[in-house]
Amino acid sequence: KRIRKDIHRTINKGILNYFHLIQREKRSTRKKNQNARMKALKEKNKDEYIRLVKEAKNHRLMHLLNQTEDFMDDISNKINIERNDDNDKQQDDKASKKLAKKTNYIDMTHKKKEIVAKQPKGLQFGTLRSYQLSGLNWLVSLQNNQLNGILADEMGLGKTVQSISLIAYLMETKKLNGPFLIIVPMSTLHNNWEWEFARWYPQCKRILYTGDKASRNKLRKDVLINGDFNVLITTYEYCMLDKNYLNKIDWQLIIVDEAHRLKNPKCKLVKALMSYNTQARRIALTGTPLQNNLPELWALLNFLHPKVFNSVENFEKWFSQPLEDLAINKEDRENGNLINEEEKILIIDRLHSILRPFVLRRIKKDVERELKEKVEIVLRCELTQLQWIFYHLILNNAIATSNRLMQFRKICNHPYLFHPYNRNKPGSLSYELDDILIHSCGKLALLDRILPKLKAAGHRVLIFCTMVKVINILEEYYEYRGYTNLSFHGSTNAEQRKDRVQQYQTNDDIFIMTLSTKAGGLGLNLQVADTIILYDSDWNPQNDLQAMARAHRIGQKKEVIVLRLVTSASVEEKILATANQKMDTEAMVKQAG
Repeated sequence: KRIRKDIHRTINKGILNYFHLIQREKRSTRKKNQNARMKALKEKNKDEYIRLVKEAKNHRLMHLLNQTEDFMDDISNKINIERNDDNDKQQDDKASKKLAKKTNYIDMTHKKKEIVAKQPKGLQFGTLRSYQLSGLNWLVSLQNNQLNGILADEMGLGKTVQSISLIAYLMETKKLNGPFLIIVPMSTLHNNWEWEFARWYPQCKRILYTGDKASRNKLRKDVLINGDFNVLITTYEYCMLDKNYLNKIDWQLIIVDEAHRLKNPKCKLVKALMSYNTQARRIALTGTPLQNNLPELWALLNFLHPKVFNSVENFEKWFSQPLEDLAINKEDRENGNLINEEEKILIIDRLHSILRPFVLRRIKKDVERELKEKVEIVLRCELTQLQWIFYHLILNNAIATSNRLMQFRKICNHPYLFHPYNRNKPGSLSYELDDILIHSCGKLALLDRILPKLKAAGHRVLIFCTMVKVINILEEYYEYRGYTNLSFHGSTNAEQRKDRVQQYQTNDDIFIMTLSTKAGGLGLNLQVADTIILYDSDWNPQNDLQAMARAHRIGQKKEVIVLRLVTSASVEEKILATANQKMDTEAMVKQAG
């Protein structure tokens, strides 16, 4: 009996080892196949990837691939119908899909080819860089193929100049003299668009449609009715306010600058623009096409091609929730991490494939070799005793506030924003201009140690704040320390902005310019500065990137240093973590050009 038991035990052990060996070989083979698929996917080798997926008989991945093909066919079909390539308005869906399947997706959308080898002769100020000439080619291809698109180059790469070069090309080569409509933020009207047109294409007849009601009426009667202009440049506000007049003009091209403003399809600006000429080509300019989530990107695409991208629910279904309806089997659970990573990359890759005809995105480090990369340093400081007391009074509900988060941020920026305590007059809401103003705030005390060193080294500084009242405190601090400075924020009018920007650009003695992050972060060229200080971070990291791009842009010869001030163990740590998480999403999705 003992011998028989030993024989059975040996046989059982051998069988168990055999099955373990087979399982190890299967896992090894599966891992090799997965690595091969990942390599093919990252190298954009679509044919090899499909072959490997079919060999593996992975139904989940095949489902994702089939979804991509179906969505491309659907978009190709809608574009075909929209521009009526076949001159057959009655073309049915089946025939259209059959045509789309026979044609490569990119070739189908950018069907007509035209190479622009040289920049338009009328451009006078300088020579377009190679990537800007490529951008002009892409914009011309959109025009030739009746497409609309997003020029999403990183901030500071010359989207304005590329747009002007398109207008010059249309006027010189296509003999299309307009009218062209350009809609911009107020902050970029004079300091960017009018200035760049005057430098690059001065012979273009342009109108700045701004001013009070009487001056706009005079413009409409004297100029718009006669059509004696090529380009009309106006702001978002006048575009909405005077839409009943402006939407009657047969615009040939509509360009929207800082188009991330259109991220809400239900906002008044989008509704107003939808009433303008639907046959006009539309170009959206933005360095930040994806700020928070994919539906915001869809809103831009819906503005450009409302008949093609007509359902945000479908867009989210295709890209945000592609795996919800798929059952996860035992094998997938055993190898979930790697498969999930592969699926994630595949989802991003198919989003890139869908967007490629409509989005052109280049980043500085890829196209501007001479532009040094900016260096960002996070400087952390502690709460002062006064800040700590206020912070913990709110944290422990000893003080009732309507918006705790905002009060926390105010205390971190300066305790006087929360309680402007006057030591000499108890109960007064004013404060003294002295050293205690500086040392009662961790950030201002840190700034007070940094600025003398920057000034001694010959740096020029831009300081960005999200709160206007912080700018007011900083202006008093500059006066106390004797620093020459300029500032502007949302309530600064257009003429004052223009004058102050020109002063800062031309007067090297002005050490600091302080701007609100939103008002000063759009379209301004302040590359005479080489140091940027973010006094506090915005919840939306793209606003901070816009601010950095005021100095880190084409033409900057110096290394740009960005100092981000953060109060330790406070709500600002959460803001920074949220911003970094949003940047991770942006990094995965946005590089679709």
